[in-house]
Amino acid sequence: MLSSLSSLLDSFRIPNRRRRGFNIFSRRCRRQTSSLRCQGIPGLSLQETLAHEPLEQRRLLAVDVTLAGSVLTVSFDDASADEVSVAITDSGYDSSGANISSGNGTITQLIVQDSGTAQTSSFTLTEASQNLTGGVSIASEVDASAITSKVNTDGGAVAINSSTLTLGANVTSGGGSQTYDAAVVLASDVNLTTSTGVGGDLQVNFQGTVESDDHAT
Repeated sequence: MLSSLSSLLDSFRIPNRRRRGFNIFSRRCRRQTSSLRCQGIPGLSLQETLAHEPLEQRRLLAVDVTLAGSVLTVSFDDASADEVSVAITDSGYDSSGANISSGNGTITQLIVQDSGTAQTSSFTLTEASQNLTGGVSIASEVDASAITSKVNTDGGAVAINSSTLTLGANVTSGGGSQTYDAAVVLASDVNLTTSTGVGGDLQVNFQGTVESDDHAT
């Protein structure tokens, strides 16, 4: 009788110890502590979930790509070296790289900015299927930029002030000016067009070097 009672008590010892010394990241914690609301891979702790989470997802907010009204803004936070590509489609935008997001709507202006110069930032415009009548601006804090698709601002100003610009497509600004403060590298033969032409006030200004990426270009 005593032996049976002893065996019965022993059977409850390990669960009782675990209950007193549970880890706050354990599965029991997720069931009992509603304030944590731990969510992740089933059967893994929060720490284990973060350890298995892809690096790209954890750094998703390193670059913010937001569409407010008709203004698309790309903001580098300077916390890490990041690259992002944006395609402005007929219906909205898609971004890839350090930020993977998309949105629908009319886009009339593109702004690319960086909060500092401690970390490198790189931006590429791969498509501009909407007329950016509010213009295109890339801040001087952005290290490298590239335009690989034709751009039409239909009167909006173009101001590229990044350290370098790889230009591989035509830019048409109508009555808007075009200013390139960057060191420009031509990836192909391009036409930069304003409505004034050489007969009026030539509104295409280069304030840095202009070179070809290939002697045959």
